[in-house]
Amino acid sequence: MSLIHNSFRWQRGLPVTFKSNGEKEMSHKKVPMTLDAASRIVSNEAKNNGGKIAKNGFAAKAMSAAAKNANKGVK
Repeated sequence: MSLIHNSFRWQRGLPVTFKSNGEKEMSHKKVPMTLDAASRIVSNEAKNNGGKIAKNGFAAKAMSAAAKNANKGVK
């Protein structure tokens, strides 16, 4: 598959453009972490690690961010 200058593709639900040198350029749109998304992340990490969640891992950070957003009223 050849890369076309500024070709547009989707990766993990986000638009991805490819520069002429083949580097990926992810969308800079920030989407707040939701409780539903954090729950999916935590569930997946727990399934992969025998029910354990790393204290400073991505899943814990995602849940923390989601809780903060929920307290601010972000949906």
